[in-house]
Amino acid sequence: MHWLEANRQENPGLRGTIPSVFASLSGEKAVALPDGFSDLKREILHSPDLQHAVCAAWVDLCHHLSVKTKEIADAGNSDIVNGVAPSLVEQIKASGTVVVRGVVPEQKALKCLDPIKQYIAQNPEVKGFPEYGKAVFEL
Repeated sequence: MHWLEANRQENPGLRGTIPSVFASLSGEKAVALPDGFSDLKREILHSPDLQHAVCAAWVDLCHHLSVKTKEIADAGNSDIVNGVAPSLVEQIKASGTVVVRGVVPEQKALKCLDPIKQYIAQNPEVKGFPEYGKAVFEL
């Protein structure tokens, strides 16, 4: 059984928070990974073939990231006025992001936050971080 699944079974209903998975956000010391990671590192350490495979995969990943980063930078920003061409959908999927602007006037968008702000004010137990001045909330 995978160690993540084992943890879920040992701690059913245990809810984390956003900072609970990022030591840098929680202010706590980073927790060591489960033994399975140490075993894997030892296996790689003692196998020249695995070392070569990991290094080759890293170099390949860096190359692909470099190519994709250049493609995205070269594509620049473009407006979509009359629908989305299938090729653009593929570009969006490949880059993993899209920015939508000008659909809702800024003041209306900000007004949409009012009920959320009101809920947070009425429910101070809502989790968020950083603890001393919450800016991200778990709703």
